[in-house]
Order: sequence, then C-alpha cells, then structure tokens
Amino acid sequence: MGLAEILCAAVMSISSMYNTDTACKYMDEVVEVSQKWDIEPEIFIALIYTESRWTPRAKSRANACGLTQVIPKWTGGRATGGRKYTCKELYDPVTSIRAGGQILNTWLYRYGRGDYKIGLCGYNAGYRCKGKNPNLKGKRYARIVL
Repeated sequence: MGLAEILCAAVMSISSMYNTDTACKYMDEVVEVSQKWDIEPEIFIALIYTESRWTPRAKSRANACGLTQVIPKWTGGRATGGRKYTCKELYDPVTSIRAGGQILNTWLYRYGRGDYKIGLCGYNAGYRCKGKNPNLKGKRYARIVL
C-alpha cells in the first residue's frame, strides 16, 4: 500500500470529512506535489480541507478559486514561477493542487524558513505574519490547518 492509499484511508476514516471521493481521487497528485515542494502531505491535505472542503469549484468572496483557494490576481509573481492563473484554470483540481503546493512552498521556505506556523499564516494573510504585530487571522488559520 502506497502513501496515497494510506492517506486516502485516513481521510475516509474521518466521518465528518466532506468529499472523500474527490480527496482520494487526487491523493496521488497531492503526494507528488508534496514531495516535489517539500511539504508534509498531511499538512497539505489539511490545507485543502480547510480552504475548500475538497470542493473543486469552490470560490470565495475574495475571488479565491479551486481546491487550494488561490487568488488569481495575486498569481504571476515569484510564488507561482511567473505563471498567471485564472479561476477557470484553478477549478481543475490538478492545476489547483500544483499551484497551491508551489505557493505554499514559497511561503514556507522563502518567508517562514521552514516554520509551518509562519508559512501557513503567509499563505493565508501574506507578509503580515512576523514581527511584533502578526496578523491574528493568519495565525488562527495556521492553527486550524495544523
């Protein structure tokens, strides 16, 4: 049994988990992206669950789209390797997982220096997660994911 199958079984065992069929369908991609971007797959799974409850066509009031709730207007820079995304593209689960993994890696290692609390806060709140007055919403988000 591979890691994706083990993680799928763990997700299936959580009775309150939404969209377990979608989660299991894309678990191989989650594991692959996690390994590529040096992210613990359990944390990446928790991020996706927190962001969209594994709903591929999720869209927030802030115009965040897809499983990983990436905001298209903030793509195109260093975090996405210069790639600009649209909501239509991010509604594809594979695209959303890849984009979200790359973005999380940037926040985790360039900004948070490997600290998941800071990296996850940055993923949610941007450059307001360090210093004397860190963003409370972003800190709360990091606690929820972790």
